[in-house]
Amino acid sequence: DVRLVGANVSSAGRIEVLHEGRWGTVCGAHFHLAAARVVCRQLGYMDVESLVPCCSIFPPGKGFIWLDTVHCEGREAALSMCPHRGWGASRCTHTQDVGVICRTKDTLKDVRLAGTQNPWDGRVEVKIAGIWGTVNDMGFDTFDATVVCRQLGFHGATGAYSNAYYGKGSGPVWISQAKCLGNETALRYCNVTQHQFQMDPNWHWPWWRYPFTHDRDAGVECYCK
Repeated sequence: DVRLVGANVSSAGRIEVLHEGRWGTVCGAHFHLAAARVVCRQLGYMDVESLVPCCSIFPPGKGFIWLDTVHCEGREAALSMCPHRGWGASRCTHTQDVGVICRTKDTLKDVRLAGTQNPWDGRVEVKIAGIWGTVNDMGFDTFDATVVCRQLGFHGATGAYSNAYYGKGSGPVWISQAKCLGNETALRYCNVTQHQFQMDPNWHWPWWRYPFTHDRDAGVECYCK
């Protein structure tokens, strides 16, 4: 059995597995997207959204660290079917517990504008796994802004703003690129790139880096008819 712990939603959290009647965590050493995909599909979700290192969003676990150096191909029916170091044979500490965010039909359903007192303009923020985060301005243009405004009930956008024009946000930078055509009714229908965390390939031990900062949070100005 596998479960996700430490989040406000069931589709995200620290990964824990059941062995010999006791729950324990999974070390993030060499834990890649294929293994995360197995976890999400084992739990009945569509796919994986993001890997999450400890302890950026989810708190560390306690007790056993059951799995370490898990190598999945991505097609396994359960995480326990993937090769690993052995049950309880981990060299990790709980500061290396790995988490995951799974994709659901409600991904990117919630969008808001922040940083001003006006309802029609502000910093674009989206909620994933129950956590609000921002959108990076890389490639963010009037097509993307139009979709955001339309999703919020406005007719369209008069401008797309970059470089944290409406102030720096906090929390994750959930979206690195929003590639909208402009005719979508909501941001979740665009070809967005959602990456908050990625493993630095120059480190053999799990060392995580943040690819984006809030210096480049995107913003929009909307208009009504």
